[in-house]
Amino acid sequence: MPSSRPKRKNENLDKPILIKKKRAASGEPSSPLPLTKRQKEDPAIIEARHKAERKEAKAAAKKNWEAWVEENDHEGMLLPSEPAKDEGITQTDSVKHYGLKPADLVTLLHFEKKSPMHSDEDTSSEHGTPEKEETPEERWAEYTRTHSLTLDTTDGRLNEEPTISINRRDGRVKYDITGQEWDCLPFFLKTVAYGVRMKVYKESEVKLLGYRKMAVLAGGDKLCDFDELLLLKMGEQLFEERESRLRDIGRRFDEQKRESEECKKGWVE
Repeated sequence: MPSSRPKRKNENLDKPILIKKKRAASGEPSSPLPLTKRQKEDPAIIEARHKAERKEAKAAAKKNWEAWVEENDHEGMLLPSEPAKDEGITQTDSVKHYGLKPADLVTLLHFEKKSPMHSDEDTSSEHGTPEKEETPEERWAEYTRTHSLTLDTTDGRLNEEPTISINRRDGRVKYDITGQEWDCLPFFLKTVAYGVRMKVYKESEVKLLGYRKMAVLAGGDKLCDFDELLLLKMGEQLFEERESRLRDIGRRFDEQKRESEECKKGWVE
């Protein structure tokens, strides 16, 4: 017989069921939650990253500056006249006011002014002093001025990189070519690391200019009666003699160094 008791409606059926997550035991490792956008990085890490970036940028800028100075080296090149009083500045003031060191100032032409404390004695024509003959240094400076390619319509540039090339740094060390002397030679503009562009030259032409310079500074241009072939032969001979002397000096230095090391070993033993 069916029950006459009224059925109750389950009121909890329409309510959402809450599921509680089980907490991890204290000994169990919990996986780290992913970082949200609102969470910030450690300030110390950010500062270290910025410091490294600034250091790298500073090193690259220094390298670019040194390359530019080398490419624009005008060491020994003089101004035709003394600058006006309000425009002239000494090396000391250049460092003080603009932070330019003597190594940076080689990119600028300069005027050599004698100190009043060491001015020459009066050499006026009233004493009948004959005109001073040009020195080998002055004749070489005149040669570099008259054979400069900077006024050439092509600016002295080569169309392609030489097979055997040399840059200014190595040319200065090996053949003693400096400053405006490089303007006498055609060059190729080569792109190297960090986007820096560097001038390279045919080593054979740099070598001949080095021979010429050595012969002229030794007074060989007059001795050879300005004969080009004899002048270059003389320069080559002087160059080889200099290299031989340098090799002898190097060998003597190595021998002295070896003897010194042997003496030190004897003292230790």
